[in-house]
Amino acid sequence: MSANDDLKGEPPVEVETSPDQLSNGGGGDADMFESKAEKSQVSATEDQASISEKANELKEHDVPDEESAQAEKVKHELQKELEENDGWLKILGNDEIMKKVNKPGLPETRPLRGEVCTIRVEGRLQSDESVIFESHDRFSFQLGDVEVITGLDMSIPLMCKGEVATIKVSPRFAFGAKGSDKVPPNSHIIYEVELINFENEKDLAELTVSERRETGNRKRERGNWWYGRGESSLAIQCYRESIGVFG
Repeated sequence: MSANDDLKGEPPVEVETSPDQLSNGGGGDADMFESKAEKSQVSATEDQASISEKANELKEHDVPDEESAQAEKVKHELQKELEENDGWLKILGNDEIMKKVNKPGLPETRPLRGEVCTIRVEGRLQSDESVIFESHDRFSFQLGDVEVITGLDMSIPLMCKGEVATIKVSPRFAFGAKGSDKVPPNSHIIYEVELINFENEKDLAELTVSERRETGNRKRERGNWWYGRGESSLAIQCYRESIGVFG
């Protein structure tokens, strides 16, 4: 039989239908065809629902797998970068701010913007590491409120609690062309930092009068420091925070 024979099919066959069969909706072959059509439609609907349900299940299972694969990829790239740079992490993708872990901290314990961090910190000149221009056994500041140089404000969120790290900062994110009392202009600096602890900032309602005065004055003085360096936008930010504390 040829393909054309299949397309033409068999000649139609006339079927006699009694009045009783017509009154029952066509009866005979018609009922059989309708029944098959209904079953076929129901089956198709069920198959579609089953396929949709399985697709959703696969999608739900795929999402964590994709996230896990992406996290693993990032981890692999980070590890590769650390190996290529002798353990140094280039925070901005260049040499402007670099961080190297000397002692790991507790995993997954990184501070968030707005939290109060307590650190041990020692700052030296990169050109002459015998010169210590800053040293604190315990120094507390609010992360993200420009209460420290920008290089530290951007590095400490990448540290874990208890971690000890060396951080190299270029003049752009340190003391710039003006320098400071003990830092010559355009100096690259090196910090050794230990993240001792961090905690949520207290609500203003919980602060005593003396605590408000201390916090407000600290932010105001930092505003004066930024203003004296020509950083008006950072100075305004500190002044606004100070006013907010005094209420």
